[in-house]
Amino acid sequence: MRARMFFILMLAIATCLPATRISVYEAGYSQYRDDNVRVEDVVDVIHPRGVYIEHQIHITFAYDFNSWFFKNYDELELEWSFQMPEAVIFYNLYYWQGDSVIRAILLDKWTAEMMFNEKSSPIREPAIMTRSLPDRDGQVNYSLRLFPIKRFSKQRIMIQYLVPAGPSSGKLRTWLPLPQLTTEAGGVKSLRLLYCYQQNPDSVQLVGKQGVSFTHFPEDFIWETQISVRNGDFAELVMPSPIRDEYYISTYQTADASFYQLAVYPPPLTGDDAARKILVLVDYNPGNTSGMTAELLLGSLKETMERSLTAR
Repeated sequence: MRARMFFILMLAIATCLPATRISVYEAGYSQYRDDNVRVEDVVDVIHPRGVYIEHQIHITFAYDFNSWFFKNYDELELEWSFQMPEAVIFYNLYYWQGDSVIRAILLDKWTAEMMFNEKSSPIREPAIMTRSLPDRDGQVNYSLRLFPIKRFSKQRIMIQYLVPAGPSSGKLRTWLPLPQLTTEAGGVKSLRLLYCYQQNPDSVQLVGKQGVSFTHFPEDFIWETQISVRNGDFAELVMPSPIRDEYYISTYQTADASFYQLAVYPPPLTGDDAARKILVLVDYNPGNTSGMTAELLLGSLKETMERSLTAR
């Protein structure tokens, strides 16, 4: 039977775990772990998607540490735990199994718990990803588990996510996932970065890393560079903005969802203390919106505005 892979959104309360950890353990005995995991061949392919930025992360894991503790090397499981801001939209996870590339499916929490309860189910899937609810700081805990991990054998995966781009003096910027790829025990040592544009070939730059230059491949519409990485590094990519006039609207579609984006430059503000009104237009159709009532929508809108706006 062909192996499957599942991407599970687990709405569980976030626990106080290290920000990033990559470790292996014998399946069913996660209390005994080894952090000597190699992380290599890491590539971050970045695509502008309107005012969102898509990151496509390719990662290869390997465990070849000659540990006396793990005797059954065919039953090791790997867990990669990390945090992301709640604004990040994960929508793809791929797993390489031999010559096959397998895409995840989305399961609800209750179905996932029934299928993957280690005490009652013999099913062990090659890759499972879970996430928590946002904490008070707006951070979400993610956990990616791979099974089995065999010594001296590499395992490749790819994840895709969208993140809102940050404005930067007429340009856009996005942070690189360096905190998610580095650990106190090691993690990634080198990151290959590819910025893929469609129309605007203007050069890009890296903030947070000194002396980084990009190579331009105009025939492929790519800017490329390679950077060394260590734990504690933080860097952002600054790229051209698609916003040319006072506003910008676009749509971005994947196989499963459509993302609608509207970006508006704010009007010039005077220094007076006059009260200002904000008009929000919501195109809401109860028949096409599963599980979201008008009251829930209004409450979410109020909460978002309270968190996003200040008295000024």
